[in-house]
Amino acid sequence: MLIPDDVARIARHLGYTDVMEFSRENLLASPGAIVLRDNQHERIPTLVPQRGADGACKFLQNEHCTIHSVSPYGCAFFSEHEARAIGDKKSILGLVNITRDHQTNGRYSRIWSMLNSTNLRAIPPETIRQRMNETPAYSG
Repeated sequence: MLIPDDVARIARHLGYTDVMEFSRENLLASPGAIVLRDNQHERIPTLVPQRGADGACKFLQNEHCTIHSVSPYGCAFFSEHEARAIGDKKSILGLVNITRDHQTNGRYSRIWSMLNSTNLRAIPPETIRQRMNETPAYSG
């Protein structure tokens, strides 16, 4: 997932002056993470990079990340080797940042709405997890 600060930083890195244009060409509206708030399941809509035909992140080309120097939060601060509790805390911090933007109808929220309304939508994370569990070699 990307957090609000990621979007403009990556757009600039790739030479875009229009963040909405960058978003239309490179991002998707994900239904987002499912969290438990006040004993109710709730989704926090997130932005994610588009994926190529092979299911890999759009920014991964020839096994090289084209945005590594400005990696989004979801890539830069997580490791498959860290304890789940640490990853969960990091996820919460990112989701709080995203929630604040949605509450104020910030740019991240407006980008998500624009992408969602134009059917530029990501596969829900739980569907991706299910596919990964069903197919050990799944890449997307």
